[in-house]
Amino acid sequence: MGSSTRNSYDRSKKIIQQGIEEGKINEQGAGLGELLAKLLFPKKGPSKVKTTLNDNLHSTECTNSIKNIIRISKAVKTGTLSSIGLGGISGYSSIEIKEKVCDFLGISNNELLKTSLKETLDSNNIFDKAFNILNFIANYVKNIISNVYKQFTYEDTLNQLEDFNSNEYSDSIDNYMEEKVIPIIQVEFNEIAFADEILEEEETFSYKVNNAFSNIIKKLRGDLEYE
Repeated sequence: MGSSTRNSYDRSKKIIQQGIEEGKINEQGAGLGELLAKLLFPKKGPSKVKTTLNDNLHSTECTNSIKNIIRISKAVKTGTLSSIGLGGISGYSSIEIKEKVCDFLGISNNELLKTSLKETLDSNNIFDKAFNILNFIANYVKNIISNVYKQFTYEDTLNQLEDFNSNEYSDSIDNYMEEKVIPIIQVEFNEIAFADEILEEEETFSYKVNNAFSNIIKKLRGDLEYE
């Protein structure tokens, strides 16, 4: 699991139990991804999952990390990595590269953002001139959402299923994120023109990124209907 922090959460316990009883979650934990909307948008009261997700996505660290991902992308394409302090990066080990990128993005003190970024780097080479910045950002944001979700569901799913399988559980969430969540993120970030002048206008950039995050959270509700 991405996040090292696990919690038992009364609301998730109840919703997970209902999902088990309705056959939406099997004995190994597969199917958990389908409950994302219900945990984000409960019938009554606030959602700790949603609150934690908003706290991380709307943080200054997250906004700045998006801006600095774009800075790296532009430097890679123009061959000017040295000008932003990332020259000679190819000589570092994979672990060192991840740490250096996290430091550059300004997320080294936020474990959830840091873990999510490292997971993104596992499958996306940010220093490849051909890399797609929209896909990178979409995967980064997806990993943040996924790790918050796992943080508030792992322990309760584990406790309620005798045959729980962490791989089945993680795969079901990852597949759901790939199919349902990434397209939403891509649509929202595709609306932002990452031109140099936008990056220089800090308030405008922050507004656009935070607006995208707000729209993503709203869209995660989908067509949720309560019985």
